[in-house]
Amino acid sequence: MKIASGKEEMKMKKLKGITVIQAIVAIVIVAILLIIPIAERASETTVTFTVEDKAIKRYDEDDKYLVYTDNGTYEITDSLVYLRWDSSDLYGKIKVGETYEAKVYGWRIPIVSSYKNIVSVTEVNE
Repeated sequence: MKIASGKEEMKMKKLKGITVIQAIVAIVIVAILLIIPIAERASETTVTFTVEDKAIKRYDEDDKYLVYTDNGTYEITDSLVYLRWDSSDLYGKIKVGETYEAKVYGWRIPIVSSYKNIVSVTEVNE
């Protein structure tokens, strides 16, 4: 029977410690990846607004479709959570001066230029 020396024992504990830390980090990452879509879905709401203006902001090679309304500013982006990949089409459908009922999700976070995301719109006939 071989008895581990003090150095070997320390080395084994260190390896076990790294493995535990890696496991904890992996669990935290997976939890975050699961919580974000759930939180986004939980923030879903329906709003009514009249479009005052629209703009496309370019950030490096990405475009951000912004819709300025009488009820705040919203963006239209593709969404993995909603399996929607037609942001350009939805942006083109929205007309300035028209009133819409929209399904939106997310939060307005000014410090990172984050806006609620428009998922779908239905024109409101007045």
